[in-house]
Amino acid sequence: MSLGAGKLVPALAAGVQWPYTIAGIGFAGVGVIFIGYAFVRHRRVEQAISRGEFAPPEEGFITAMALIGVLLGLLVLVIVAAKT
Repeated sequence: MSLGAGKLVPALAAGVQWPYTIAGIGFAGVGVIFIGYAFVRHRRVEQAISRGEFAPPEEGFITAMALIGVLLGLLVLVIVAAKT
């Protein structure tokens, strides 16, 4: 998504490029955060399994990432709609 929002869409559209760059950076940041979270989550789940327990995901993190994803998606939508 980062590549599409930050490079592909702007290449197809005329005008200012910085809004697409901001959206692309945002999506790339979310991707990096999810990679880090996956590493931490994997370790917590493995530890819980070894104890015979369940390790639920952190609700606050999941909610925050969903909200950020929706906001970034809306940002791209607004940018594209403003170009037409």
